[in-house]
Amino acid sequence: MNLLSLLSFFTAIVFAFIVGYSLYADRKSSLNRLSACIHAGFAIWSFALVFYYPAATVEEAWFWNKLSSIGWILFAAFSLHYFIIQTGRNHLIAKGWQKALLYVPPLILLVRSLFWPGTVVAGEMVQSRRGFGWTYTGNIASIWWWIFLCYLFVYLLTAFYMLATWAHRVLDRKEEKAIRRILYLDFLVLLVSQTTDIILPVFGTWLPPMANLIVLLY
Repeated sequence: MNLLSLLSFFTAIVFAFIVGYSLYADRKSSLNRLSACIHAGFAIWSFALVFYYPAATVEEAWFWNKLSSIGWILFAAFSLHYFIIQTGRNHLIAKGWQKALLYVPPLILLVRSLFWPGTVVAGEMVQSRRGFGWTYTGNIASIWWWIFLCYLFVYLLTAFYMLATWAHRVLDRKEEKAIRRILYLDFLVLLVSQTTDIILPVFGTWLPPMANLIVLLY
């Protein structure tokens, strides 16, 4: 089996375990349910890539790549929702229409990726130059590529800002420093992962998408 497929299978199991643990610990907790949603998306993402890398045909590769978009599109919205609740800003999504509005952009991006040719980041499906299986060319000429990039940065930077200001306001200095170290790590993980899956495909097809492995540290 493809090495990246093996690693993706391992990460899918880890993410599935986190989902189960989150719900087992306290399924009534909003934070636990959102954590389960985030990691369920990661599990689907990794599971899909198990079959994506060694796919026998370009059609199969597209199918699994599109399926993986459930994870890499929705996680930013779930993460922002998680931090809104964790930082006590529930009033921002107190009404049903406010909560729905939070998920409209990612759902539009997901529908675009699942049911139209290509995805919001992928233009053409090709074999990687390093022999690790399928990859894709970056779809930078499409407005969808830019919309997705803006969505990621706006949602995730807002989430990180909320957590940082909350930690400064509520926690003691030692706990605040610990939160900031976690934020720095998360930002680095996301920067590297989005570089491998969004930026590098614009310039070449040396490597397949590998963000699903990197976000294990998220």
